[in-house]
Amino acid sequence: MLGFVKQLENRSRLVLIAIAFLIIVVIGAVDYLIGFETSFSAFYLLAIGLAAWFVGQGFAIFISIFSVAVSLAGDLARGAHFSNPFVPAWNAVILLAFYLVVVWLLTILRSLQQHLEAQVKQRTAALTEEIAARERLERELLEISEREQRRIGQDLHDSLCQHLTGATLAGQVLEEKLAALHLPLAADAGNMVELVEQGIDLSRKLAKGLYPVEM
Repeated sequence: MLGFVKQLENRSRLVLIAIAFLIIVVIGAVDYLIGFETSFSAFYLLAIGLAAWFVGQGFAIFISIFSVAVSLAGDLARGAHFSNPFVPAWNAVILLAFYLVVVWLLTILRSLQQHLEAQVKQRTAALTEEIAARERLERELLEISEREQRRIGQDLHDSLCQHLTGATLAGQVLEEKLAALHLPLAADAGNMVELVEQGIDLSRKLAKGLYPVEM
């Protein structure tokens, strides 16, 4: 049903106007053939609803008047007799009032639907923009985080590792001097050098993890 409505909305106004007139002609012909004893007034609402929903309120009012005229003309052509000439005029006015109420209601519903569709489009556009902004923010945060990781890794490699390497060299020199003096502290100096070298290896691993580029 929704697909059929969308197809009608996509058609040109001239096609919809022609369809509305065609519906009235067909219903009027059937109404004339059946006779005035059976009322086909409700079936004219098909054309009136089509006009009100897809073309406009002004054309729907015109179609309502045209439908009343066709219905009344068909009854008179089939030989309908009334005790008072005022009766067919009164019936036509009542029928037209009913049609106009339907047109008014459909126009309100159509306006509400269009307003709702506009709100949905605006909300969708706002959500799309918000999602895009969040994605940009996430990318910026990720880039900042990566830059900080690279900076810390570079600092570990260039600063801490170099400093520990200097401490290792100093410890080796101290170990050699103590060993030359045949002092037992030379072994402790060697252990200290090993600990510092382990610290260098650990710092290099951390730096490589934070900044996975060949140093």
